[in-house]
Amino acid sequence: MRNPQEEGRLGTSSSDFLHVLHCQAVGADFAPALLQGTFDESKALKFWQLASACYNPPSGGYVHEDHGHVSGSQRLWEVIVDEPSTNTRVIGCVSAGVVEVSFRGTVSEDSGGQRNPANWTTNLDFEATPLSGEVTAGEAGEGESVQVCRGFQAAYLAVRPRLLAWLREKGKGAGTGPELHLAGHSLGGALATLAAVHLSGIGWRVKAVVTFGSPRVGPFSFQSLYARRGLCACTARFANKRDPVPMVPPEKWGFVHVVPEYGLGDARFLPSTASHSIMLGATSYFQTLRQASLREPASPAGAVAR
Repeated sequence: MRNPQEEGRLGTSSSDFLHVLHCQAVGADFAPALLQGTFDESKALKFWQLASACYNPPSGGYVHEDHGHVSGSQRLWEVIVDEPSTNTRVIGCVSAGVVEVSFRGTVSEDSGGQRNPANWTTNLDFEATPLSGEVTAGEAGEGESVQVCRGFQAAYLAVRPRLLAWLREKGKGAGTGPELHLAGHSLGGALATLAAVHLSGIGWRVKAVVTFGSPRVGPFSFQSLYARRGLCACTARFANKRDPVPMVPPEKWGFVHVVPEYGLGDARFLPSTASHSIMLGATSYFQTLRQASLREPASPAGAVAR
């Protein structure tokens, strides 16, 4: 296996590191701002709905917020792609000048209810690989020195063509067009992070990237590219303190998060897979997000992405 800790630091300078820290500091207030106000009216809840809706069964090419956590919710999203080879689902909608796109996390069955281990194949492929030109938008040489997890990149590239076609149709182009909001839970958080790099590079106005329980996507070289794209200022990475998924791929292999976490829940106990759930249980992201909204938001400024 390639060592991204070594490859990712090729060409790294102190100015690169300081630039990353500066960009992260600029974006330190983004996650707390999403939690302001009452929970039912907060932007954090809206992004949680977007991320969790991906798991709901589709009907007629759409999914909606139907699991009873938010009374009176009428939100509806179109299934952009349900790719069987990687078992990757992407949903989206367009409303009031904003395009929303969300990527589903890990599941063990496909849309037809049949067993499909493709997500686990993706999750376990920690091999570091150069960032594809299809993600860097063809910028000469940029991807050659940037490393990412091979599994995550393969899953994103599998849905990239249909996602772009949908964006061209529904979003009416990039540039001065609508804002783009991206979300995802678990594996979906990693895909949303890759999408932010890709779509910002081809002119889309990425204004929000909100993830829940996302794994690390790449080493410092990817983190540095993310910062150069100006994405740290609009990224919120929510992570339950007992959720084991944000701890992988291992830091000792050189992988880092693109921004510091906004920690949720209680850290007094050992990591638990129950704390990775997006909606079920006392330690799920729905519950810990609600709890966080009840306290005065505290800025994680000065934290270092782990």
